[in-house]
Amino acid sequence: MKQYTEEELYEMIESYYNNKHNCIYEELSENQSLDEGGEWKVVWRKGKRQRKLMCPPGTKAKGKVCKKMSSQERMKRRKALRRAAKKMKAMMTRVLKKRKKSLKKRKSAGL
Repeated sequence: MKQYTEEELYEMIESYYNNKHNCIYEELSENQSLDEGGEWKVVWRKGKRQRKLMCPPGTKAKGKVCKKMSSQERMKRRKALRRAAKKMKAMMTRVLKKRKKSLKKRKSAGL
């Protein structure tokens, strides 16, 4: 597995975030919901199957609806991703081990 420098991790995470989660929906007001956005995905949490609402970029799940994120929240999330990159670097071996276990469980469940 390739070892990344801290700057490379920051760039990868920030570019991913900008591409996927930092779009601005200017035509929507703060109280409007996205009718066309959001699809349900099956995830595994604590060994059980759950459904998770996957919202389009620039939005977040509030209950069962996708709502537009404020610009302040998007900035905070970008900053948090930088901090998370440092922590992720330290925990990578544990993450890979758990991912392998999870994929094995999903495969046996037929997902």
